[in-house]
Order: sequence, then structure tokens, then C-alpha cells
Amino acid sequence: MLIKNEQFNKRKYDRIFVPAYEKIDEMLRTEEGKQAILNNRLGDTLEQKMKLKFMEDEENVGTAVEVGSTACTVLIAERKIYCANAGDSRAIMGLKDGGCIELSHDHKPDNETETKRIYAARGKVKAGRVHQPPTVFNTNGAISVSRAIGDLGFKQDEDLDPSQQLITCHPDVSVNALDNKVAFILIACDGIWDCLSSE
Repeated sequence: MLIKNEQFNKRKYDRIFVPAYEKIDEMLRTEEGKQAILNNRLGDTLEQKMKLKFMEDEENVGTAVEVGSTACTVLIAERKIYCANAGDSRAIMGLKDGGCIELSHDHKPDNETETKRIYAARGKVKAGRVHQPPTVFNTNGAISVSRAIGDLGFKQDEDLDPSQQLITCHPDVSVNALDNKVAFILIACDGIWDCLSSE
């Protein structure tokens, strides 16, 4: 999806991530996307096939309406590091001198810019979680990240652009130089960053 974007061919790499993340959300809304999620979550045993049949009878159980994922992507091109992040996964660049640079920052509901978007979309932030207005359907009703791919139950306001939804798939994109000071790049989920600092 990234390399098929016309901006990729123009070498405008910082512009390829938002359309790609939006495309994934669009794909998850299709029947094929729903089946891919169900097939990915369940294996081939008889018990799992029976569970799949049960889940197919439930309109949204196990689909992208109620499940999602954070996404953190790094592209290295032309001596630059492009990092796109939507959610609370994080990428860091470790330096040879022992220091590090955060390539992304976590999207938590209580971050000021995230809170503003959530309230503008008629949601609320309570105890670090996004809560939907009572008129919006979602089986969970609350989520602890403010950006993610999937979680389509939080993206159902047809009057709002994808970037304005309660939960948006739109990533922040950073660009950093790739030079001889860089030792490694690490991408990890919140399970790591909740326990360890970037350093």
C-alpha cells in the first residue's frame, strides 16, 4: 500500500502514511475485511470453526467494529527515517553514544490535542479512556487509545472526516536524519513502554 501510493513515486515519503492507514480502515469495513479478521483470529480446528460460525451469526463480534490495533511504521529512504504512528506503540532511535531519540509519541486520550478532538466528536475522556456518546453503537463503549486502525465502532459519525472521529487512524509522521550516530531503531507496543522508558 505504501509503495503503490503516487507520493511514493514522487519521493514525498512523509505523505504516504495517512492514505495507507485510511485504506486499511476502508478495507476493514468490507465483507472481505471482516472475514480476514475472523480467519486471522481463529484457526482450523473443529472447535474454532464452530466458534467462527457462531461469530458469523453475531453482526459485529470479532470484527473491526470492536477490535483494532495501534500502528507504528518506519520507512528508511534517502538517508532519512520516516516514522508514522497511530496509537500507543512507539519507535525509538538508539544512538551509538547510548542516548535515544523518540521517533513517535504515544496517543493517549488525555493528551491535550487528542482530548480536544474527542470532545469535538461528542465523546468524553474518563479515567484515561475514550467514551462514546450514548447514541453511538459499540460493544465495548470505551477504549484506552485515541488513535488506532480498526475499532470502527468509534468511527461511525458520517458528518466527520476520518481525522475528526473519536478514534482516528491518522498517524503523526516524523522525519529524522539517518546518520552514523544511529545504532538501531526499535518499535514496540505499550506492553513494553508501560514498563520501560525510552532510554
